[in-house]
Amino acid sequence: MHVAFTLHDAVDRLVVSRSGEALPDLGGNIEEDPDIVRRRKKKKIFRGDSVTSSSSLSSGWNTEDTYTLALWSAYIDFMSWRVLNLPGIRPFLLSVLIGNRPLTVSYYSLKKSGSPNIDNDIARPHLRKDINILSQYEIGHVDHTIGGYTQKYIDINKNQNGATMKKS
Repeated sequence: MHVAFTLHDAVDRLVVSRSGEALPDLGGNIEEDPDIVRRRKKKKIFRGDSVTSSSSLSSGWNTEDTYTLALWSAYIDFMSWRVLNLPGIRPFLLSVLIGNRPLTVSYYSLKKSGSPNIDNDIARPHLRKDINILSQYEIGHVDHTIGGYTQKYIDINKNQNGATMKKS
């Protein structure tokens, strides 16, 4: 299954820190100006060609600024692997929707097609050959998912913990 959202819709917080500015503290609230969040969600800013900095509008992504993104959902509890807070529906396991696979979250851009008629990212297909992956991670659950990098991590930890427990 492949589900795609624009980055400005998918992330709950997007903070751009210019070189020399203080970075947001991780592990707590990531603060983004509420007006900037509203404008970003309404697509009045941040269309891939502009990003709002804490001080001003900058032009595009670069390798000098630091980008802090926060993603969460009121509808999925990853710790219990449950879908919840849907009106009129009792909470249920996320596995009902996706089976026992972990979720892979990818941030990507589409390569230029060379044709002005199909460079509209919304209308054109998101084929693997046309994707530049910017960042990717996996979300899994020890009791509900099998395979992927999550499984490798679980197996490594089981082996390390088993070896530690045997030595004690």
